Amino acid sequence: MQWNILIDEAQAACETNDLRLAQDKLVEALAYLEKFPQGDVFLVETLRPLTEILWSSGDDDLCLEYLVQQLHAEERLHGMGSLETNLSLTRLSESHFKASHFVEAEAYGRKSFFILQKAYGDDNLDVAIAGHILAVLHQAAGSYEASERMYKRSLSSLTRLRADQGEVTSTLANYASLLRLLHRDEEADHLLKCSASAA
Repeated sequence: MQWNILIDEAQAACETNDLRLAQDKLVEALAYLEKFPQGDVFLVETLRPLTEILWSSGDDDLCLEYLVQQLHAEERLHGMGSLETNLSLTRLSESHFKASHFVEAEAYGRKSFFILQKAYGDDNLDVAIAGHILAVLHQAAGSYEASERMYKRSLSSLTRLRADQGEVTSTLANYASLLRLLHRDEEADHLLKCSASAA
């Protein structure tokens, strides 16, 4: 099948670090799948390396377009809310955040957080870190109450799980920035002092 040949050529181009050629071959493979649909497995297997190439090259607009297609194909294949969709959700959140589309970033980040929480429970470092990221996204989108709740929850988990001090310090600093935004400077100063003494 032509799709297999194009995927093999894209993989060979990646191995020689010719990412432009790999991208072209993957786009060609997508065009083939549009003419001769083979199902979501083929679509996902084409979109994942393509979005990785676009992500690493910084082509944010095109990456965003293909990430949406990838997410929809993954959801059809694995079900909405499945762990297999999490990387796409995370990348979509990050892409929207970089483009200052904070409400969209928050929505994708929330979905990603809940998928991780469902898969691993609250007593998991990845869930605590995802909570910190979601708190930042809530803050950027102007959802300050949700942001504060998530900072507190994340800090509680990070402390309980004895997370890396850098992650705790970063979470404290971001939480302090929210408190300053809310004109709660004394609380922010206290958090920063706690952060400095723990370091």
